[in-house]
Amino acid sequence: MAFDLAEIRTRVRDRAGLTTTDTLVTEAVLTRIINAGLNTLALEADWPWLRVKTDLTTVAGQAEYDPPALWLRTISLTHSDTGEPLARRHVKVLDRIPATSTGRPFQYAVDGGKITLRYTPNGVLTLVHRYVKSEPTLVDADDTPLLPEAYGQGLIEWCAAKAYTMKKDVERTQEAKLDYAAWLKRARDNINQGREPLRVEVRPGSEF
Repeated sequence: MAFDLAEIRTRVRDRAGLTTTDTLVTEAVLTRIINAGLNTLALEADWPWLRVKTDLTTVAGQAEYDPPALWLRTISLTHSDTGEPLARRHVKVLDRIPATSTGRPFQYAVDGGKITLRYTPNGVLTLVHRYVKSEPTLVDADDTPLLPEAYGQGLIEWCAAKAYTMKKDVERTQEAKLDYAAWLKRARDNINQGREPLRVEVRPGSEF
C-alpha cells in the first residue's frame, strides 16, 4: 500500500480514534494537520531524504539567484571545477564589496529568498549547490511525501497530538506528544549512527 495522503489520513484516524464523519477534525482539517506535521518534521533534523545536490550555473554580471523549488536552506556552494567552497557570509559583509566588482565568486549570502554571490560572476561558471528541501504540500489523495514510510510513525504521532488538542483531550494529547518525542530521539539517533530506518527515541526540550 502506498504511503500517500489517503493512507496517512487513515493511519492518523486510527491512531486518534477519528471517524471520516468527524465534524471537528474534517478531511480538510486533517490534511492541513498532516502538511503542518511534515513541515515540522523537516525542521527537526538533517534528514537524508531532504538533502539535494544540484548545479547552479552563473550568468556574467548577475549577482543574485533564485534557489530551486522547495528549497529550505543552503548547506554549501562549491566550484565544480576545483571543489573550492565559497564562504558563507552575512549579507552585510557581502555589501562591503560592490556588486560591480566582478570575478570568480568566493563567498555568498542568503537573504530575502535569494542567493547572492561575491564577486559578481564575470562569466558562466558551475557551482555545486547542496541544500535541504522542504516537503511538498500534499493535496490529492495519491500525493506522497518525501518522508519515507519507515519514518512515518513520527508523523502519525505528531498529527494525533494535534487532533487530540483540537478535541481538548489533555491526557491523550500528552501521551501522543511523549510518543512523538520518543520516536524523534530514536529517529535522530538512527540517522546519526547510520542505522537502518526501522531501528527508529525524545529530544529534551522538544515541544513534544
